[in-house]
Amino acid sequence: MFAETVDTDGEVRRFAPEKEWLPTAADLASLQGDWFSEEAGATFTVAVDADKAFIKQRPTTKLAMQPLYKDHFNVQGYTVWFTRDKNGKVTGMHVGAGRMRDMPFVRVK
Repeated sequence: MFAETVDTDGEVRRFAPEKEWLPTAADLASLQGDWFSEEAGATFTVAVDADKAFIKQRPTTKLAMQPLYKDHFNVQGYTVWFTRDKNGKVTGMHVGAGRMRDMPFVRVK
């Protein structure tokens, strides 16, 4: 089952439903670390506490990451997603919202 939209230029977009994702502790652990965006000039830390993931930013910001579907989260109105290589290793973090489609972050070594 798919849904479609057609924009004013006639471009057709097809959407497929995704299953709800309940990440395991290992799934969340693979996302942990410090992530930097040159464009934003900011570093975020993805941290895990028990079975929940958070984005932290100094000094006291701690935002819960609500799973949407595989490797995608809602974080206070933003969509945060992670990309993986063919072996399943996390290779990037991305943030999007409203008029901001994709702000990439790289893991800080």
